[in-house]
Amino acid sequence: MLVLILMFNLIYNLLFSILDPKMIRAAITPYAETQMMCSIWLENYFEKYGDKAPNRDETHLLIMQKNDLFKSYIHEFSNSNPPRSVVSESKFIELWNVLYPTCVSRPWCDIPGKCDICYEIDRLRRSSEESIVQEKLKEAHHLHRGGMFMLERNE
Repeated sequence: MLVLILMFNLIYNLLFSILDPKMIRAAITPYAETQMMCSIWLENYFEKYGDKAPNRDETHLLIMQKNDLFKSYIHEFSNSNPPRSVVSESKFIELWNVLYPTCVSRPWCDIPGKCDICYEIDRLRRSSEESIVQEKLKEAHHLHRGGMFMLERNE
């Protein structure tokens, strides 16, 4: 069993070094319509709300439980016109883990005296659902972290 797991990991790592992750995702995405729609919803969510890590192949999300994101998915699909079919919570989490293994919750850093600007950006990102607002907050976060990080502390 251990040999099979090691071989799978070796093949997986080899494929990811040769193929684009989107190509692999497209090859292993299920054909069932509800699962395909869930996969597309997850991809759009990660693109809209996720921050690409500069030094790793990861997309960081706001600190949350997968269950919370599932509730957002259910809410959006049940309020669409006409209401669309949804996958179960276990299938949702399975699709996330298999198709988007690099999309993870941002690690929690318990730093006393968190930067005021970081706090405000985080608060606004959690309270807004508008695409344009999320896009601008994402840009503000990248700008702040990318070169103007905590300038207010240098005073």
